[in-house]
Amino acid sequence: MPFKYQNYKYTCLVMMLLRILWSASYLWVMVHGAMMVPVLRESWQNRFWTSRMKYLLAYTTMLPFSNTTEFSIFILIFLVLFSIFRFSRCRFSGSKDSQLGEKIPLDFRIWSGLIPYLIVFLFCWALTTLFIVLKIFGVGRRAKDKHLLNIYCQLGMALLFKLLLLSNMTVVCCRSWGLLMLIKREPDQPLYNFNNFGDHLNAFFRI
Repeated sequence: MPFKYQNYKYTCLVMMLLRILWSASYLWVMVHGAMMVPVLRESWQNRFWTSRMKYLLAYTTMLPFSNTTEFSIFILIFLVLFSIFRFSRCRFSGSKDSQLGEKIPLDFRIWSGLIPYLIVFLFCWALTTLFIVLKIFGVGRRAKDKHLLNIYCQLGMALLFKLLLLSNMTVVCCRSWGLLMLIKREPDQPLYNFNNFGDHLNAFFRI
């Protein structure tokens, strides 16, 4: 006989908290991925008679890992999650009768929590991607050395990572736009929402 699932008292609450954590982690990783930039460093490799210049590729971020930077990023993430929670008309756990709260219009107050995060992501992505492309052309002029060919391939992989990052964010934005339009078209009459905040985050970010 198949196992029968038993809904424990705090199962919904724990899953909701985990989905909030996963959503915040996803948004945090995407921003830091957009800020990632490769740096080409030169070092001399000393031999017995001669010295040879060796190129090393390291990775850093546009902004340093400081308390101010991380606090600003978490403020942007909080605004995104709060805007989704406010517009979805749901509770953290359990269901919500829409009679308890009126329908929130999709206006500037909602977009003001979503757009700043997208602006920061796109600005960091565009700037670092342009830097990678310029580095690829710069290394390509000196790609006769076999070691430089290795650096050239690593820069190509960094550019591919940036493209995958943008494609992932594009898919999330398109899906979120569609869900926001569906919520916007909900009737203004009383309805019963069986989904909590974690379920809505799962629909937006597929976590």
